[in-house]
Amino acid sequence: MTLDDGAGGNPVTLTTRNFNAGDQDNFLDSNWTSFRGQLALAGFDANNLAISETIVSHGVTVDFYRAPNRPRTKYADMKAGVIYGLGLVTQDPNLTFPGNRLQVFCSEEANVSLGFRYRKNATEYAAITMGKTSWHWSGDDNTKTVAMEVKSHYQKAWFTSSSKRRCAATAIHEMGHIFHQIGSLPHYILMARVSVLAGQAISIEAVDDSMHENFKAPKLLDFNPQPTAAQLYHFVRHSRRWGTGVSNYAAFNGMNEFVAETFCSLVMGSPIGGDNHVPVTAAHPPDRADVLTAYTEHGGPLPALAARHARRG
Repeated sequence: MTLDDGAGGNPVTLTTRNFNAGDQDNFLDSNWTSFRGQLALAGFDANNLAISETIVSHGVTVDFYRAPNRPRTKYADMKAGVIYGLGLVTQDPNLTFPGNRLQVFCSEEANVSLGFRYRKNATEYAAITMGKTSWHWSGDDNTKTVAMEVKSHYQKAWFTSSSKRRCAATAIHEMGHIFHQIGSLPHYILMARVSVLAGQAISIEAVDDSMHENFKAPKLLDFNPQPTAAQLYHFVRHSRRWGTGVSNYAAFNGMNEFVAETFCSLVMGSPIGGDNHVPVTAAHPPDRADVLTAYTEHGGPLPALAARHARRG
């Protein structure tokens, strides 16, 4: 994977080691450990999960879980958003969930909205969580997603409720994470490693300090060759340039979020390139072609035209 500053400057190429099937299974097994920790933060007991409702939507069996003893006033909006999102992505026969089943965990006050592919007892699952950020902006400019940035371009006919429109875009974003992990897990793993090792990439020195923290050492082993602090620093800085062509969230939260946000933009029919209202300046702003090149090179799934919402105007 290679990124530069948009004019060929400071090019950085990061390469993964060879991930065999066993390595990928081990990663998915570890994802269950990570995911159950996130579920606990959202108010779920991972040892005692109870399905609240199961529906079949657009050929996908969806198990909804509602956090016990938590408010449920936004559950209907979350459910409607997921169903709408499925109605779009299922128009592409290449976008499928393991076992054609999706788990959806709803906890409207939790600060977690996630997309996970994981293995438990040798069975693979796809799951998303719908938290507070699925229906409400956090207030932090760096977390403005496609749902927040370009909502004025969505056709109001498909939902009159702004909450449902935001839930739909969030669900599609989280599905994008799942499809990214299904189609190109090595890319996803490497980008996750970059985010952990480099942090916010404030300076090369800060990255060097971050990447040499003891618990991070095993993550460097997923690169071949292992990157320098300068390479990680420039890679993260370049990734912010690409993200400015999609949303604040894509610009400031790493390449995996860039992929999920771009997937959401493509499915939602939202603008990519210069017409996205991201208040971040880049020396060489990316156009639509630039963004899509970086997206596909980093394993982003290109949804079929039938799976894309028609933009108004």
